[in-house]
Amino acid sequence: MECPPLMYVHINNAFEDRGDVVVDLVRYDDYHDFFDPARDFRAPAVIGGYASRLRVSKGSKVTVEDFSGQRTELPQHIWRYTSRTYRYGYHGTLDSRPDASNRVVKIDTDTGRHLEHVFEPGDAVGEPISVPRSGTAAEDGGWLLTVVYLAAEHRSALVVPDARDPPAHPSPSPGWTGTSSPDSTAASPVE
Repeated sequence: MECPPLMYVHINNAFEDRGDVVVDLVRYDDYHDFFDPARDFRAPAVIGGYASRLRVSKGSKVTVEDFSGQRTELPQHIWRYTSRTYRYGYHGTLDSRPDASNRVVKIDTDTGRHLEHVFEPGDAVGEPISVPRSGTAAEDGGWLLTVVYLAAEHRSALVVPDARDPPAHPSPSPGWTGTSSPDSTAASPVE
């Protein structure tokens, strides 16, 4: 079995599809694309590969298809879909250049469409973990929890975008450690 050359650090999900094995991962063209910036973490850099689907067919044919040309990392999916066909992946971007804006990115694995919640320049985004509204909620029916370093304020906050529409204004996290501010009492609670 031959596979196009690639390197990966994180797998998002894997499942069977009509006899094929499908692995969704963050693909790098080269080992150095990830490890060189990670080793020299004090130098401004973009760390991220391409959200990709690797498919191994019954005939041992391997194909790799990128969902988009945007560089991302820290892939997550709704955990109740682990090892099952799923539609939405959630990623973060890791760009430490001074004027760069990091994002939480929702990728539709059926269409390749992606929606982004963009943070202020210099903010650093953690893994977007999905929390469903209920056990029967739609796949993207819930929230994304991500800890974000707010560079301008030199503090971290738990930011809670809506999983359906990450660009919409996220629900704030008043009162949690590291997120209190004088105006946090006016914030609306997470539903």
